[in-house]
Amino acid sequence: MKKFIVALMLMATGMMANAQSVDHTNNLQLNLGGGVHSLLYSPVDGNYHIGFGGLFEAQYQLMFGHHFGIGIGAQISNLASAATYDYTYDFNYSALPDDCGISPYSAVVTTTFNNWKERQRAFDVCVPIQLLYRTAMSEKCSFQMGLGATLDHLFGGMYKSKAGSFDRIGYMERTNVTYEDLPNHGLYALDAENETVEGDLNLKPFHVGILLDLGFDINLSERTGLYLGLYGNYGPANVNNDVDQNQCLIANVYNGTFASDRVSNVNPLEAGIKIGLRFGMGKGVDAKAAAAAEAALAAEAE
Repeated sequence: MKKFIVALMLMATGMMANAQSVDHTNNLQLNLGGGVHSLLYSPVDGNYHIGFGGLFEAQYQLMFGHHFGIGIGAQISNLASAATYDYTYDFNYSALPDDCGISPYSAVVTTTFNNWKERQRAFDVCVPIQLLYRTAMSEKCSFQMGLGATLDHLFGGMYKSKAGSFDRIGYMERTNVTYEDLPNHGLYALDAENETVEGDLNLKPFHVGILLDLGFDINLSERTGLYLGLYGNYGPANVNNDVDQNQCLIANVYNGTFASDRVSNVNPLEAGIKIGLRFGMGKGVDAKAAAAAEAALAAEAE
């Protein structure tokens, strides 16, 4: 039994020696990535369109051995999304005021959207912290996985109309009169081709995300490597800070989808392909020498 255990140790150390010639206790990895970068939400009566973007990341990796380590870094990315509205809805307006020459009676307001498209975008600066697992697949290639969390700061959030039109009219049954072109009371028409509507998004500045990285680290030299992989970062908490369930999409002034009852929860999602360069910075650990030393210890134990 003792000889069998020693044989297993020799086999394992031999595989390690063939798989990795040099490991470094710490590394700097610079990554570029791109893919789905979107503000996820479900608009009422509208069609959601996912957004795309990219990222730049600098990550410091501290390895505790050949397999496990931690990574901490800084990342900047952009997020985008859009919604298209193409429908008509009515709601009861409490009263149209006397200063327009209209008696203060209840009216029905009809809003008609014709292929109205609004886009949203924001930027994200985050600090990713993750537990790293790395295992050798060959002498030149290792599999690497990172699992952890991010502290994200959203900024620069804006919405902007990109296409289509809408019009809003009021009908007072008591007088049997239709009223329009009263912008002070939200009764007006707008064509995005002639007039762009834009404004700021009221997003919660900080949130925590969940991240997952999967990829391959290919040795280019003793101190450099090429990283190719997939990444995902999801914010499970709602980042929309401006939801008013009593506020229709157009109320006197168009304030955007996020500030209306057309959407409630908004969740950031980033997922895509990542490519990077790894630079070994710390003390190099010769895996072949380590394997030989372990084999010598095993032989002495025999």
